[in-house]
Amino acid sequence: MNCPTCKSPNTKTCAAAYEQGSRWGRYQTLSELALRCAPPEKRSPIGTFGGLALFAYIFGSLAFFAGHLLRQSEPDVSTLTTLSEELNGPFADPIAIGFWALTAVLASLAVPRIFYNIRHYRDEYKQWQSKWVCLRCGSLFAGPSVESL
Repeated sequence: MNCPTCKSPNTKTCAAAYEQGSRWGRYQTLSELALRCAPPEKRSPIGTFGGLALFAYIFGSLAFFAGHLLRQSEPDVSTLTTLSEELNGPFADPIAIGFWALTAVLASLAVPRIFYNIRHYRDEYKQWQSKWVCLRCGSLFAGPSVESL
């Protein structure tokens, strides 16, 4: 495959250039060419903020439940019943509102990312597989897909 810009036959697929420029050790290092030829990235379903919110959500729930257990003089099997009776007190509505608000925030962060991965990532990856790079001038161009060669 010749480069459409400089007509050089010194070309390779972006996938091959990326693999050749990647070095794996304790950390992954990439050459400048490998960075330019990197594949599209899948989006994390929850991201950094969502991960922190999920951690706070789980940690807060465990802390609340542990605090309830520590306040009891004699913990027994009816802990969940006692906890549910306690939640029907003055803090029941704020706790429920906080729970559902955080659930809505996490869902609003995760759902668009999941749909992106389902709808767009596969197409972007196929386009990346058919991209070529010129090793002489550095231009990226579309070529035949690897499967058709």
